[in-house]
Amino acid sequence: MRKKITIISNSVSLRIRPPDHSVESGKKVYSSILEDELNKNQQTAVLWEVSNQGLSRLLIKEVYDDSDQYIRTFPDILILNIGCVDAPNRDIPLWYSDIIFKRKYKKLYKIFYIFHCRFIKTYLRRYLVFLRGKKSWVSHSKFKFYFDEVLTLFLKETNAKIIVIGINAGNEKIETLLPGTIEKYNDYSEIIKQLCIKHHIEFIDVSDMDSEIYFPDGVHYNAIGHKEVADRLLKVIYKLI
Repeated sequence: MRKKITIISNSVSLRIRPPDHSVESGKKVYSSILEDELNKNQQTAVLWEVSNQGLSRLLIKEVYDDSDQYIRTFPDILILNIGCVDAPNRDIPLWYSDIIFKRKYKKLYKIFYIFHCRFIKTYLRRYLVFLRGKKSWVSHSKFKFYFDEVLTLFLKETNAKIIVIGINAGNEKIETLLPGTIEKYNDYSEIIKQLCIKHHIEFIDVSDMDSEIYFPDGVHYNAIGHKEVADRLLKVIYKLI
């Protein structure tokens, strides 16, 4: 028997920071650890497939807009790990990010990317956050609305057990670059938690994870962090199955 886990996430599920590309390191993101552990420790004749549908920059509205593609993966378990892109106070507007991430206006990418790396990213990020009024790409109200809609849709259109991972707490490094972001992370994670309570969905709180140990860059997990997230997921998955 085959069973499938679909992970919907952003770069948090895709990257290990600091990176280690050596084959010998054996470092894996949490989706790969999950698949290995589930197939290694199984007590029944079930072959688990873990499909990591993560994108480098993924907002909750984009999950809603593209919900059909996730539903068509026909998951038995669906893991939603969204919010750390929506929540931070941003130095650049979303339309500018669309260019940097090659979502729109691809002919302008090289010009904007060079300018972004040489000037904005290097010298101006913190100041632009204040200039923009400490605005997130997605407001509290829109984040709550679309997250609620996504959970409602997945509950209705799939037979999957749903697990939602909260947003990590950030650290002083991310706070220095994007002032006010730690507070936003806490606020948006609380929105997620309350929606999970509303829909009777499993919520994994990661706000207690220490940044120095698990995510030194303030956002992305290191190898130890991915292992910790995988362990927390496994405890919930074993309870659900």
